Amino acid sequence: MHAEPLRDHDRPPCDPFRHPRCLFGGDGWGFFGQASFADKATSPITTFFNAGLGGNGLLPERPSDEFGISYAYTDLSEDLKDNLNLAGVDARRLRVEHQLEAFYNVHFARWFEVTGDLQIVRPNRPAAEIAVVPAVRLRFGF
Repeated sequence: MHAEPLRDHDRPPCDPFRHPRCLFGGDGWGFFGQASFADKATSPITTFFNAGLGGNGLLPERPSDEFGISYAYTDLSEDLKDNLNLAGVDARRLRVEHQLEAFYNVHFARWFEVTGDLQIVRPNRPAAEIAVVPAVRLRFGF
């Protein structure tokens, strides 16, 4: 059985952090970011932003490899914190959440990739410890 390659309209939506080429249109490096703000009375998250750098060719001898590093900030609504307190959850000390993520995607062949990823999250609950989450992903394309 012969499998046809994916056409552009068959591909999933662009994720600039994990696949920088889909945003920047080819080889190179680029910055990305997004920001959102919401009314504290209608949304549990009032402020969110992230920013990062991604691209390929970090190492000259590996021009097809991709990399990315990103920082994200999430702040909760004071109204949400107040409502959690009414529900018996001590939310007065909830704080801003910070997230940092970095990955490196090694292209061994067109059909085989290995990605290393590291996420570090400082949660909004002070009682929770900082989470450090390493991961490795293998991708085989057929």
